[in-house]
Order: sequence, then structure tokens, then C-alpha cells
Amino acid sequence: MNQEQVYDTLRSQWVVATPEEIVRQKWLEVMMGHLSFPKDLLVVEKKLSLLPHLNQSLELPERRVDILAYSKEDGQLKPLLLIECKCIPLSAKALLQVKGYNDYVQAPYIAIANEEEIRIGYLNGEKEFETLDFLPAYPLLLKALS
Repeated sequence: MNQEQVYDTLRSQWVVATPEEIVRQKWLEVMMGHLSFPKDLLVVEKKLSLLPHLNQSLELPERRVDILAYSKEDGQLKPLLLIECKCIPLSAKALLQVKGYNDYVQAPYIAIANEEEIRIGYLNGEKEFETLDFLPAYPLLLKALS
């Protein structure tokens, strides 16, 4: 049975065009093509145990992040934005899922996204969780951290 495929420029390979993969590819295109996210600072569908910033001696669950954007600080990769992609309406359950992944990843920004929308969240200065209904450009995310 032939399955439809889509080319993933980050992984440099053809992948099965599942509904979630279509969402991932859409947001990667937006991030790289319109929001100035550097291709070399993005990872897609990567096991937690293979993320370069995590201590490999940690006991990590067998989970994969959908999209993770890094920043580079003093030559070191720092997680910036973790995105969980869904092919269904966004929900509190999806937000809990990405928060759980972020317990390990430790990105200052987390997001849930489907083909139509994205919700990005972060802890503000008062340590309260705030959300935005749009994805800011990469330079704006970096600037907000400083």
C-alpha cells in the first residue's frame, strides 16, 4: 500500500504524510519561511534522549518532541520553544502533554498547534502562565528573554 509522503527539509527525507506530520510541516514552513527561525536551531520528531542539551545520564522517558527551537548562548544550545502538534482541536489535555515534556526540556516557551491555530505559553514575571494566540518571530522571542 502506497502512503502519501511529504518532504521534511529539516530531516532531509521523505516522511509519511500523517495528519500530525502535515501540521508539523506547516508550522516548520511558517517558522523558517516567515518568522526567521534558523533551520540549524530547529529539531523535529526527536527523542528526548537524543536532545543535545539534556544530560544523557538522566533517566528520560521514551518520548519524542514534535518541534523544538533552540537559541545559542555563548556557543551553547539553550531550548527556546517547544511545540506539540495536533491534528485535532487544541485542548487542555494537549497543553498538559507539552507541559509534561517541558519538565525535561525546560524551554521558556511552550506551544500547542494544529493546522489552523497555535497557542504559545510562558511564565511571566509574576510566575503566572500567560498565553498568546500567535507565534512571534524568532528575534522577538529572543528579545523577550533578555
